[in-house]
Amino acid sequence: MLKTISFFIKPYKSQFVLVLVATIVVSLLESLNLAILLPLFNALLSPSGDIFQGMPAFVSNLKVLFPFRDAMLSVFVLFIGVTVTKTVADMLREWLKASTSGRVFYELKNRLLTKYSVLSYQSIISQRQGALIYNCTVSSKMVATFLLKLSDWFSEVFKILAILFVLAGMQPVPTVFAIGIGVVFYGISHFLSRRVSYNIGRDRVKYGTAQNVIINEFFNGIKSIIVFNAMKRWLKEFDRQNSLFIRLYIKDNVWMNAPKYMMELVTASLIFGTVVYLKLAHAAQFSSYLPVIGVFAFALVKLMPSVTSMGRIRMELLSNLPELEVVKKALTEKMPQRKNFSLPLRKDLMKKQGQAPPAEQHNDF
Repeated sequence: MLKTISFFIKPYKSQFVLVLVATIVVSLLESLNLAILLPLFNALLSPSGDIFQGMPAFVSNLKVLFPFRDAMLSVFVLFIGVTVTKTVADMLREWLKASTSGRVFYELKNRLLTKYSVLSYQSIISQRQGALIYNCTVSSKMVATFLLKLSDWFSEVFKILAILFVLAGMQPVPTVFAIGIGVVFYGISHFLSRRVSYNIGRDRVKYGTAQNVIINEFFNGIKSIIVFNAMKRWLKEFDRQNSLFIRLYIKDNVWMNAPKYMMELVTASLIFGTVVYLKLAHAAQFSSYLPVIGVFAFALVKLMPSVTSMGRIRMELLSNLPELEVVKKALTEKMPQRKNFSLPLRKDLMKKQGQAPPAEQHNDF
């Protein structure tokens, strides 16, 4: 698996490094953006200031950079500044991801068609043209999509780590509980991706290629199909392959969306559990922890969708992995090539054999 992925990443190492750097920057800004909420809520609710720990304490000290007497105004301006910076960095990262994925897609199609263009004539006609077309169009696009999804997976990982870093500095016990649930959920998605998604993706390549072959041969041989009254047989075969493909499509979508609904219940349970924990552990000072509850609720609303997305992306990656294997094989497999890259004209052959060439006629190409 890693060898297959690295085969496509190596030619674009510098671009992926830039995407990774942009992702780390956005994750740091994400943690800073979240940490600012505690001083902001604290300024609104005006409790005691002894709850600041970790990143929120650092952020609270940054308000001295602004010449406002009102602490809430200083924190609010800081929050807006970090949010705007994060938005710009996010857009830059998305542009880097899209441009890298687009370049991969563009160059893969050219590489595949260039390789097919130098194959021997016998190699080309012995191949199923629909499969070659599928490799050049569908599979090459899926490779680009895979690499785009891979960068999304790393984005979610860094975002989760940044949020957990902030939460751990505020309340370690609920954070550890959240980490435990996240690990269990990811373990489930890892199992499903290996046992379900990869097999679905492999069969999808098989039936998708078969459909493409049938469609290509159907239109190329439409005259013979009509003449020999074979239309029903071709339509029946296509319907069979299409039915198998659609079954996989439905199954894939069901498995992909199942984790999302599980995590909605988990998120609500974690927020409720955090409130109960703070009420029992700090009953006398519960009101002073209202800002912490607000930040925790906001963080979990951002955290759990990322955990869900990370598991879903892994399932999508394993589902698309067979497409990468197909393209890698197409690019690396040795096949007979033409020795001469032009076919001799008929009159040249006749001259070689000592025959007089026929009178030249007008050919309308």
